[in-house]
Amino acid sequence: MTTSNTAKFDFQFTNDVQTVTLSPGRYLLECWGSQGAGFNVLSTATDAGIGGKGGYSKGILTLSESTNIFVYVGGTGTTTNTPGTIGKGGFNGGGSAWCTQYSGEPGSGGGGASDIRLNTESLHSRVIVAGGGGGGGEDKDDYGGFGGGIEGGFNYGKNWSPGNQFNSGNKGSGGRFGYGAHTDWNGGGAGGGWYGANAINGSDTEYTSGRAEDTNGGSGGSGYVYTESTSSYYPDCLLSPDYYLEEAETIPGNTTITEPDGTTSVGHSGNGFVRITILSFIPVSYTFKNGTTTYLTFDNETCGVKANNNRYSCLKDISIPESIRNFTVVSILGRSFAGDHCLESVFIPKSVISIHHSAFFYCDHLRNVTFETGSKLTHIMNESFAITNITSIEIPHTITFIGHHAFYNCPLLSSFSACTFNTIDTSNVFELSNKLRNIIVSVYYPIDSFSDLPVVRSQQFCKQLSSSLKCPNSNNLIIPYHFQLKKLLSIWPVLTTGKR
Repeated sequence: MTTSNTAKFDFQFTNDVQTVTLSPGRYLLECWGSQGAGFNVLSTATDAGIGGKGGYSKGILTLSESTNIFVYVGGTGTTTNTPGTIGKGGFNGGGSAWCTQYSGEPGSGGGGASDIRLNTESLHSRVIVAGGGGGGGEDKDDYGGFGGGIEGGFNYGKNWSPGNQFNSGNKGSGGRFGYGAHTDWNGGGAGGGWYGANAINGSDTEYTSGRAEDTNGGSGGSGYVYTESTSSYYPDCLLSPDYYLEEAETIPGNTTITEPDGTTSVGHSGNGFVRITILSFIPVSYTFKNGTTTYLTFDNETCGVKANNNRYSCLKDISIPESIRNFTVVSILGRSFAGDHCLESVFIPKSVISIHHSAFFYCDHLRNVTFETGSKLTHIMNESFAITNITSIEIPHTITFIGHHAFYNCPLLSSFSACTFNTIDTSNVFELSNKLRNIIVSVYYPIDSFSDLPVVRSQQFCKQLSSSLKCPNSNNLIIPYHFQLKKLLSIWPVLTTGKR
């Protein structure tokens, strides 16, 4: 089961259920039902009709707690032109049909529905459904009915009922909640959906043999969206009103829709598709040690952590969590702990890749900052640790950028270590940090341009870097990036090339 720490989830056809755990928030749910099988699946079956197109459904779901999601992506099914064989219905409710004694009387399965279920895999926990199209008939003009919408489409012969919001209609048999009917006749099986379509001599189980009769194509299954107005249609519903969808609609497969790739078409072709897009996250809380709760929020793009200073607690030692609920913490957001006069030490996990502007600004008792071994940190932004009492700091070798005044006016900072070959593109990082005298860098770092600052080159310190590396020549040095101390401009060269 995967968890939600990306902007969207795309689910393609796998012929099996797929799962994800969604954290509290608002999500756009989109489902595209599968097309029915037919000539569109097997081009050598020249007498087969085209399978009906799949429908489309969408709606916005709000979750107040972490929720297990079960995703069913409908399959197209198969077409057979071999006498005595069956055209299988598509995954998730497509019905089957037969090719009997003549190769010119092909059988094509109905398309499966695409749906999303909450908390359990039950059909009675579906919150959104896009119906599948019916299988193409035994003759090339015998199209399958489209899927989706409040009622699916009839087949070419208009003789077998499509699924609707309440049942599978009154023409034919075998359709039911979630499943299209199987038939032992030639031509097309029924499409799956909220309610699957009926078929001639329809059954809820596959036949083991067929007979030489014509279906004229299969009809399509219906779509569904769970809302306050549609909840009364639901038999034995396992969902609470908390899961009502907003801005929801189900669109039939004979209507222009937007495809997953952004193009438009009339109905959906091929296998189904499901997409879940994160619209926003609901703020969550995290309890630091000593049982004191600090409230945190997530930035939708960075999945960063930020303390709510209006409800801040006076803690001396804080370890930033590597994950909260189902999110990986990859950044500490701007001004997260700014102005916290209690904080003395902070531990930053290896998952954090960026520390945003002024994250620890004016934490005037902060002395110790520790990065977890294996840190992936790349960015320390402007004024991140300005006006703190940090005494020394060892920057992870993955660092690529340090913003201006990142360590501005740190009066006790005496030691700075940076084991990196990356370009540190910035200026005025250490302005007014007047005690800084101990700078440790890679043994491969050129030091001629460190001006008046004492520098120690250490092989021991930079264990991450291979001893086979060589310093690049002077053509690879970037000169114009400055660190300012006591108004004295010192030029530090940094490397733009080199291997790790």
